[in-house]
Amino acid sequence: VKNATRVVFASVHACGDLSDAILALAVEARAPVALVPCCHRGLGSARRLAKRLDDAMLRTRTDGDALAACGEEKKGNVSPSVAVDVARLETLRRAGYAVSAATLPREITPQNRVILGACASRCKAREDDENDDSGTENPGTTSPG
Repeated sequence: VKNATRVVFASVHACGDLSDAILALAVEARAPVALVPCCHRGLGSARRLAKRLDDAMLRTRTDGDALAACGEEKKGNVSPSVAVDVARLETLRRAGYAVSAATLPREITPQNRVILGACASRCKAREDDENDDSGTENPGTTSPG
């Protein structure tokens, strides 16, 4: 899916690992992504992450953070599924994406968190560097010789 300039990845109720696969494909293509994950499986490590997030929330809390955007209350009860989605947001951010989270009305779906990501300038710069290293020339240019 390289150089997919007109691709957007969108998924509703991407069960379990499908959510992670969609995010990985979007990052590989450096394409925007909108994802409504569901059916979080294997939450053992997510429970530990949720506990760490709970502890951190009790120490400091700022408005506009990823947990608030995921609809979590300020009391410090992060569910394992929210912890997984916060980790997904962080994965996109580390890949150079501008990320945000939103919620849909519960009347539409109980799995109402939305993960949004768009390849930020740092991500685009990395793509440009890779294109420069590929040895291909821009159309209309000539090489010496």
